[in-house]
Amino acid sequence: MNIESANERLRHLLDVLSSVQVRPIANGLRPKIAVQGTASVTQIQTNRYVYNQEALLKYPVPQLSKTLTKYLETVRPLLSNEDFKHAEQLVSDFQNPNSTANKLQALLEKRAAEMDNWLTDWWQRVAYLEYRMPVTVHVSPGITLPRQNFKGLEGQLSHTVPIDKLGQKPLCMSQYYQMLSTCRIPGAKRDEMVTYPGDHPKAPKHITVIHNNHFFTVPVYGSDGAQLSMKQLIGQFEHVINQSQSPAPPVGILGTDKRDNWYKAYTKMCKDKKNKQNFEEIQRSIVVLCLDKSINDNHHDEVTSMLYEMHNGSGSQCNSANRWPDKTIQVVVGPEGQIGCSCEHATAEGPPILALLEYCLPFVEKDIPESSPAPGVALPTRLDFSISPDISDMMVSSCQALDSTIQDLDLIGSKFDVFGKNVPKANKLSPDAFIQVALQLAYYRMYGHPVATYESGSLRLFHRGRTDTIRSCTSASLEYCQTMVNPNSSISEKVQKLRDAVMAHRKYTDEVIKGQGIDRHFLGLKLIALENGIDLPKLLTDPVFESSCYWQLSTSQVPTKSENILCFAPVVPDGYGVCYNPMEKSMLFAVSAWNSCPDTNAAKLYSHLKEALIDAQDILMQSQNSNL
Repeated sequence: MNIESANERLRHLLDVLSSVQVRPIANGLRPKIAVQGTASVTQIQTNRYVYNQEALLKYPVPQLSKTLTKYLETVRPLLSNEDFKHAEQLVSDFQNPNSTANKLQALLEKRAAEMDNWLTDWWQRVAYLEYRMPVTVHVSPGITLPRQNFKGLEGQLSHTVPIDKLGQKPLCMSQYYQMLSTCRIPGAKRDEMVTYPGDHPKAPKHITVIHNNHFFTVPVYGSDGAQLSMKQLIGQFEHVINQSQSPAPPVGILGTDKRDNWYKAYTKMCKDKKNKQNFEEIQRSIVVLCLDKSINDNHHDEVTSMLYEMHNGSGSQCNSANRWPDKTIQVVVGPEGQIGCSCEHATAEGPPILALLEYCLPFVEKDIPESSPAPGVALPTRLDFSISPDISDMMVSSCQALDSTIQDLDLIGSKFDVFGKNVPKANKLSPDAFIQVALQLAYYRMYGHPVATYESGSLRLFHRGRTDTIRSCTSASLEYCQTMVNPNSSISEKVQKLRDAVMAHRKYTDEVIKGQGIDRHFLGLKLIALENGIDLPKLLTDPVFESSCYWQLSTSQVPTKSENILCFAPVVPDGYGVCYNPMEKSMLFAVSAWNSCPDTNAAKLYSHLKEALIDAQDILMQSQNSNL
């Protein structure tokens, strides 16, 4: 790679990697964020909860009776009459005064009274840190960002990132304070997270840059604490590229393996003092920057190829080893200007990460004044690892395992440009609910039956809130699907069923984001029982209950102003992962499945989804025309 092409890549990178400094304001009400030009870098300062977290509500424990009523409502479209009667009996038994349900509810309410959020620590532990499958492919999402024609590359601007809101209600910003200088560390049975905020004695002044599988610690501040100028920072990256022309052993590939395998390799490598120091340098760094090599992807279109690159690195012979999968944010830059991000999921959801990245983009289009060079700039330091023969064998095994998983992944990305959220909005319908109902119809047409569907619902109205499940399959959505496939249904019937299904989804969504979902409540009852040595009630171990949580459709809406796509893998062997970005006049989709399942096909489901969206638009237009 020549320096000219490297500089072009760096310009793309440096614009996206505009710095963000989270600083407390005197009154402690809002986080101030300084977004700087190319010579800057993100630092998390002392107070990680400077936004008025105290004003946020505590996450509630829903009433048990309401949760059980909603449970029966959500399983009804999935069950035969016989199975539904069985579910009703289990719910009745669960509510019996002699059942342990009331005791579990009381214990959960006690936990809620004693903690700022009764769920979040549990959720991070059981959903992420104790999950032993690889984070690469199975957990971490990939994000593609639009290519930019940048103008400003230099200087420093101070701005305040708008506090996220739902309507006029502020959302919890705590996830923003755990994105940077944060890393996951493998453990024997449970991993851990480490964060180095600005007041930490080891607070970082560097980023980690990976090129050709080589790892470098790259200082981004001078000896007096001044941020490096654009020219200085480009010089740092040129040094990295010049010092890493040939590939290094794929140390980064070890972190893509199953967590227990990675823990064994990590523990063995840490016996060498230098290796242990190198790991800590990576863990402390503000972010990881992956300077990727060009790949010849003849099997996918450009959008899908970028999704593979950001999601998993496209394989061990491409860029999968040019990663540190445990880092919360890895900014990925390709040689043709591709930009994206890979996110470790334990501390933050995709939407806040995307919001932060997207917020930085507009500032790089401005002309930014030249900054003065920082004094006392230290050169990048290559992190050389001591690799024993058994670690080399582990690398080979990790490469084979990851390549096999990537080959099994059936992933597509596409832009639906027939219409965007303008159509449902013009018809006074929620765009998210509109898309979810279309997904139900797409699946129903493909398989002939409804499906348990997970949509991620934000709990950020609450202090340290994460997510709960929006159960998108409803009796109303099933009736809509049945009406749409019935050749005798009238347009007015179809439109009414569409509106009913959208309203049902909107109602359930509103309940979830207000802390009245059922899935995290059930999880809490399970975990509080396990912690107290109490046998689980039959309801929570029954096959009907478990099947209602078998998410063959795992979905998420990640709306942004620019053409960004987030993707993730299915969560069950015979399922799909569907992520979408509804824009004003178009929609972006990423659909995934597993090739090893003969019954799933990402392209086929997406084809049905496009048809379902267009059909919904058509019946709305026909209904309007008939009323003229």
